Amino acid sequence: MPGVLWQTLRLAQDIYGLKMGALGTIDEPQIRLTVFSSRALKPRVFSKIVREVTRRYDLDSTAIAEFVQRYSTDKILGHVIERWRGMRPKSGYSLYEYLVITVMLQNTVVKRSVAMLHSLFEHYGRLAEFDEHELWAFWEAKAIERTSEKELRALRVGYRAKILKRQANQLVRRHIDEGRLWGLGRTERLKELDKIYGVGPQSAGYMLYEFFHDYDALEHIPPWEGKIYSRILFGHDRASPERIMEFVGRRFPGFRHLALDYLITDLFWRHREQNIDWLAKLIRR
Repeated sequence: MPGVLWQTLRLAQDIYGLKMGALGTIDEPQIRLTVFSSRALKPRVFSKIVREVTRRYDLDSTAIAEFVQRYSTDKILGHVIERWRGMRPKSGYSLYEYLVITVMLQNTVVKRSVAMLHSLFEHYGRLAEFDEHELWAFWEAKAIERTSEKELRALRVGYRAKILKRQANQLVRRHIDEGRLWGLGRTERLKELDKIYGVGPQSAGYMLYEFFHDYDALEHIPPWEGKIYSRILFGHDRASPERIMEFVGRRFPGFRHLALDYLITDLFWRHREQNIDWLAKLIRR
């Protein structure tokens, strides 16, 4: 159904079903949130769920409106903002769940990632039924921390078993504290993320933007993405990542990553609607 999102939400041991429906308009948006629970929902629990959804989906951002207003007439971004205004980084998951998904996406094709995740959900997750839907809910980190690496490898996740175990251990022993991370500045948060097993500087930089909604976080541009940004910004693919970062830093201060995200999202959307030859050739390489 267009404009409606169903998902599960785990808060400690409790699983909830969420239904979010779009209301209003792009300029005056609203969301209707329906929470499904196996028992009567106390007001304080409902408020906690609302806060969690608001934070994960970056719904209380005031900087997005500032970004749209500031760059709506920009020669590079203006036409893109007209199509995508309001778009923002979000993650519908907890930090632990985000890490699990990231590990399953490493060095493989989407079909393989889906198969590995499905296997993990069948063994450790919970199937929730609500609003005529069946959706898997994530497990707690302690479920993986308590199992053996051998058991995980039997689920055909390969070397990822070691990463899953180490990360779960860090969460359970509170060497990683999601609540504390939200309260840190960019530099300290980056240092803490870099301590997570299997997370390097590049991944930590992506997490600053995607998970923690830091619109200006741009620590690194991979060469492949650099070719795309170079084409968009300069009309050729020869600009170095350093040149691109310097340019967007001057042109879109405070919103470097968000600006690039708008541009690349728009590019791939247009490519889907009508083939862009240079992008098709780059993707096939």
